[in-house]
Amino acid sequence: MIVDLQVDVADAEGALLDPAALVQGAKAAGLDGMLLTKDDDRAFDTAPYQAAAAEAGLALFSGLKMATNHGLILCIFPEDAPALEDGWAAVVEDGLYDAHAIIDAVEEHGGVTVALRPYDRDVAHPMGDHLFSLQGLSACEVHNGSLTDIANDLALEAASNMEMPRVGSAGAKAGQGLGTAATLFRNPA
Repeated sequence: MIVDLQVDVADAEGALLDPAALVQGAKAAGLDGMLLTKDDDRAFDTAPYQAAAAEAGLALFSGLKMATNHGLILCIFPEDAPALEDGWAAVVEDGLYDAHAIIDAVEEHGGVTVALRPYDRDVAHPMGDHLFSLQGLSACEVHNGSLTDIANDLALEAASNMEMPRVGSAGAKAGQGLGTAATLFRNPA
């Protein structure tokens, strides 16, 4: 199963993308599934996307992309996870969440965390080598279709040295670049 693990459902102005067009783009890119995110928002309505995906035979998942004091972290929860309560993660500075608290809270809710774009210097507070100190991360994004080779290579080297599972995603914004990178799941996801 080939899944793009990070597809943002909002365009640059924050408007949600058309579900049918997004699903059609994913199918055209050869994807079997995609994981939808909307920055810092787990509660966005995925029902229209689920309906379009089901009609097209595409697996659809949702997650939460969090800006933290040590880079971006993708949070993926089980479908039956309880709703997150206000204040579930501590804000430490400039509206950013504490990376360690995010990882711990997601794990407590039965979810997994993925380091996104750890060596992307365009991220407000890039993770960089803090990756080595963030205990509990489930995986590291080592290939992002929208990043430079050097940023991807550094992430691959770090994750390999840590013997951490590695994933890829297109990092698609507004549906652009869907499927330029993805993750192969050998077993059903």
